[in-house]
Amino acid sequence: MLDVCGACERILKSPIARSYKLILWFWLTLYLIVVPWLLTPMLDLWTIAFMMGGSYFVLALELLAAEVEEPFGCQANDLPLDDICLTIERSLTN
Repeated sequence: MLDVCGACERILKSPIARSYKLILWFWLTLYLIVVPWLLTPMLDLWTIAFMMGGSYFVLALELLAAEVEEPFGCQANDLPLDDICLTIERSLTN
């Protein structure tokens, strides 16, 4: 049990470095700027719709990754640690 607690503590204390986030956002921005120029000769006006949908999913994935990076807390998307602890306590007392 202490090994698991130690692993969770390491997850909590080691967030993704700021430089990795900056590089990721740089490449996402570059991708979203360059791809429309490459798709326009093939898709013409459909490029706008394609890029709107693609941009939504790419940016949503990045924001989701930032949310998952910190699983411990009291927000709606965080792990239900109180429920997990109560379940373990009930299992141990029975």
